Amino acid sequence: MIHARTWPTSSRRQKTLGLILVVGMLGGSAAVATTPAAAAGATPVAVSTGDLAPHGAWTLEPSSNTGAFSFVSGPSTPPGGIGSLAMSIASGEHEWLNNYSYGACATGPSCSNPPANWTQLANINTLGYSTYRTSGTTYPTLNVEVDPVGDGSGYATFLFIPSSGLVANNIWQTWNAVSPADGSWISTRQLATGPFTCAPQSCTASWTQIQAGYPNARVKYGLGPNVGTGGTFTGNVDNLTVGGALAWTVYDFEPSPSSPLYVSSVPGNRSATVIWKPPVSNGGSPVTGYLVTPYLGSVALAVRVFNSTKTTATVTGLQNGKNYRFEVAARSAGTGAWSPMRGLVTVGAPGRPGKVAAKAMSGSLRVTFTAPASNGAAITSYTATCASPNGGVTKSKSRAASPITVTGVTTGKAYRCRVAATNSRGTGPRSLPSASVTT
Repeated sequence: MIHARTWPTSSRRQKTLGLILVVGMLGGSAAVATTPAAAAGATPVAVSTGDLAPHGAWTLEPSSNTGAFSFVSGPSTPPGGIGSLAMSIASGEHEWLNNYSYGACATGPSCSNPPANWTQLANINTLGYSTYRTSGTTYPTLNVEVDPVGDGSGYATFLFIPSSGLVANNIWQTWNAVSPADGSWISTRQLATGPFTCAPQSCTASWTQIQAGYPNARVKYGLGPNVGTGGTFTGNVDNLTVGGALAWTVYDFEPSPSSPLYVSSVPGNRSATVIWKPPVSNGGSPVTGYLVTPYLGSVALAVRVFNSTKTTATVTGLQNGKNYRFEVAARSAGTGAWSPMRGLVTVGAPGRPGKVAAKAMSGSLRVTFTAPASNGAAITSYTATCASPNGGVTKSKSRAASPITVTGVTTGKAYRCRVAATNSRGTGPRSLPSASVTT
């Protein structure tokens, strides 16, 4: 999974979007399911909210998305898993969800992956997707952004359009984009050679003709399902399938949990224990585990996978003395929404002091506690802070050990006290508050 990613802007790509009209597709029989959904050679990959940028290779095409999309359960019995990608547009709107792992942007937001590493169209011999149209006058296409020359200098979008006579409503249909029996391809740009020397979108070709006419062509940016301007659509997409003749990936769109809540952390020695509350919604299937991403400053580190429903996990391999924050996502049928970045902690600082108690004295509070783990560096001091909920002045005092006498508190006010420990790496988290006492 690729982290901390944004995607190329329309100015960088200089392309034509939102001009594709796929209208008047009514009636007919369902297309034959000729693209494998699960078979030898197929690698299923669940895709959901948590896989969208900046946490994964999927994102809405950045320049012109005006419709709506969501990961949902159903409808009916999807071809893969329990859910699908719901897409809808009103007249004049556009919606396109792209996977950017095949071309220039596979290495991150700089889109600096060299052309030699882009996927060649000649090596894509399995290509398709499944659709379910509830209503509308248009239909999802499969868009592939390509460099027809293959050296980084060219750009066009090739679109597979299902045969209109095969389109039906309220039924799952699977489209094999390699088979002329299921539909044909057009180009958004006129090219100098090959089958698309015509004006943009005015002639069609088969995938075999594209491979023969552009033998060096490569995927330049992204590919994915698109609903274009010019009609209306309400429906779903599932099982986007991409690969070679012997091995391919099936991207199974699935509903997912909401984000985990109340993320916090406690430092350890070269580690941190991250704690959270489970998501409010599991997305329709049980939560099976969690993903935790540590951030050092603004830089996302490797995602840690925890195949457990426990809502606490220890993240190891961190640097003592450095400050980290964490994001957490739940996994069920798909990866859920990521929590906001929370839980700032200085790794290697002491743990949280325990059993904090406060006793009212004459004009002061005597605070006792138990020492926490030092996490590999001797604790040099403790700071007790006593605060009042009803108007007393807040006071703090530091000392090398328990007890600590906090002076200057307001007589006749209620107080609760917390304690934090400090070592050479930093100050650890504050303790839980003491029971309330009145001075």
